[in-house]
Amino acid sequence: MTHSTIAGTGGYLPERVMTNKEFEKIVDTSDEWIRERSGIKRRHIAADGETTSDMAVAAAREAISAAGIEEGDIDLIIVATTTPDKVFPSTACIVQRQLGIRRTAAFRRACGVFRLYLRAGHRGSFHPHRGRQLCTPYRSGNLLPHSRLE
Repeated sequence: MTHSTIAGTGGYLPERVMTNKEFEKIVDTSDEWIRERSGIKRRHIAADGETTSDMAVAAAREAISAAGIEEGDIDLIIVATTTPDKVFPSTACIVQRQLGIRRTAAFRRACGVFRLYLRAGHRGSFHPHRGRQLCTPYRSGNLLPHSRLE
């Protein structure tokens, strides 16, 4: 019987933190309004020039290390994000290159389908004989910075 396990996890948060009080200065909102509706107290903001792939690579390296494997052991790379570096090439391909991984599939899809790809990977849909997959979900605050998005 085939089974899947999560062999290692990794994470990355940008260094800069923006509190709700700071957010109040650029958006017509309040700390209370934000906390009441979302529970958010602060958010991490990517540095100028810091991309989705940069953050995915940092998290991936941590996950690969935690799994006790090498980058070359990865058979599939999935980057689940709605904020890609660019339309083409796929952010997953950029991550693949930055990690120095060759001969593996790499693609990007929106966050909403991340669970679908984990499930498909579990079933061997992508590579029935090899199954080390790197999945990096990423959610960005790359929304309109002057809107509270009611």
